[in-house]
Order: sequence, then structure tokens, then C-alpha cells
Amino acid sequence: MNFVNKKALLEKLKTHVSTWQQQQLLFSYDIKGEGRLSDATLRLHQRQTGFSLTVSMHFLEEALQVTNFTLQEDDRLEDQCQPLYDAALIELMIQSLMLLFFCAQSLHKNEMCFILSNEETFHFDLLKSLFSSVQPCLTRQGKCQILTLSLWPSEADQFCYSLEHIKIQLQHQLWRYQKSDSLVRRYLQSADRQAVDVFNTHGKNNPRETESSEKNVISFSSALKRRAAL
Repeated sequence: MNFVNKKALLEKLKTHVSTWQQQQLLFSYDIKGEGRLSDATLRLHQRQTGFSLTVSMHFLEEALQVTNFTLQEDDRLEDQCQPLYDAALIELMIQSLMLLFFCAQSLHKNEMCFILSNEETFHFDLLKSLFSSVQPCLTRQGKCQILTLSLWPSEADQFCYSLEHIKIQLQHQLWRYQKSDSLVRRYLQSADRQAVDVFNTHGKNNPRETESSEKNVISFSSALKRRAAL
């Protein structure tokens, strides 16, 4: 893939992100990218929270290889509202995977392969079962894991279906929290959610207000939060 084609690919990915249906998402996104001779870097940015995921990719003959998956987030949101923080991280993760999947299919690759450090694969704990295989490996940089997804139709379709199902579960869970959490309620009921700054919502949450008899069925552990910003 030459530079001109890679530049066209990045523009295609930006256009793809702009077509994401906002009514089907909790947050809105934009993307930046740059390409070199044999690889490219993408940064998917979540507008309301400022969270982002930076991904480094190599273009192999048959596969899209991901060699870096770095999450950047803001501790303040976790302090303000744990449910909104969890939802933001999970949806960002899902949309990043969907974007990479779209990229691999656009390039007619047969598989998508992640070669990541143990710290980076910590992000995937909830999603490892969606991959065709997960194998440990040892590199010069230390212990890593290889997560491979076949892009043949049956496995690719199941991967997309599972991500969409998790996303729907996540949205339902957050809507349940709006009954007991004022920040979640103000965010979800905002007339223009894309213009919301979650760090400048009016009023403060009562710590007791977020207590619920329902346990969030999809959540990130505190250990993940501490290790996510690599």
C-alpha cells in the first residue's frame, strides 16, 4: 500500500466514523490518523469525555496487525460518576474494535491480529472470548499475547453481532442507572448530548444516590482503570 492509498484509507475511516448513528451510541467520536510506508496510527477520540484510544497498525499481505492499543482517560469522571465512566470506556473500546474491523475488511484482509503487552490486553478481558484464538508469546519487549480474529464470513459476522449485543446491553444498563444517579440522568436526557461536557454538569452527585440493588453487568475493575493509561 503506497502513501497515496494509505492517505485515501485514512480519509475513508474518517468518513466512516462520521456516519455512525448517534442515536445508537451513548457518546460521539472523531478520528485522527497518520500513515507511513508500512504502518499507520489511528486515534479515536470520545468528545464528551476526552477519552481516546491510540492504535498502531501494520499492513501485512493477509492480515491487519495491531501492535499498540493505548487508552487515555480522565480519573475525574470516575470520581464523579462510576456508571458513566464505565460506559464511556466500554463503548470507546467497542467502537475502536469496530473501526479496526472496518479497516481490515476495506483492505480485504483475511484476519485481524493483535500483538499486545499483558498490560494492553487487560483492556480485552471482557472480550477475549470473541476472538478466534488467544495465545501467549515472548518478545524482546517482554511477555505478550496474540489475539487473532478470522475475517471469514461466519466468524466475522459473529464478532460484529457480539459487539452490537454488548453495546445494547451497556445502553440498557446505563438507562437503568439514570433512575438513581442524577449525573447519568442529566446526561442521557440532554437535548443535545454531543454538546455536553460531562465534567461541567450542574450540581454534584450524592454518593448514596449511585447505590443500586442492580450490579452493573458490564464494568471495568479498578485495576483496569489504574493500568489503562500506559
